[in-house]
Amino acid sequence: MLFELFVIAIVSGSVAGGIFYGGLWWTVKRMVTHRMPPMWMFASFVLRSASVLLIFYAVIAVTDSLLCLAATLLVFFITRTLTILHIRPMERRQPYAVKS
Repeated sequence: MLFELFVIAIVSGSVAGGIFYGGLWWTVKRMVTHRMPPMWMFASFVLRSASVLLIFYAVIAVTDSLLCLAATLLVFFITRTLTILHIRPMERRQPYAVKS
């Protein structure tokens, strides 16, 4: 039972982190070329936040465990660190082109 709860926490935390931080990275990359960057960023924030809150709510509804929710939140923040470590080397290989 406990193992299943932690599997749910790991999977849901990874998905939530991937959606939020991966979506943030994708938004920032596309925002440069978008004609209304503030609206683009706001819409992205609302969609990413709603998705993550829905995932956390589903974890609470399915498991009914605060320990599982805490583990999901921990994995969410670990996913943030892994996303940063993954993106940094990519951006070093592909520097931004300055357009005049």
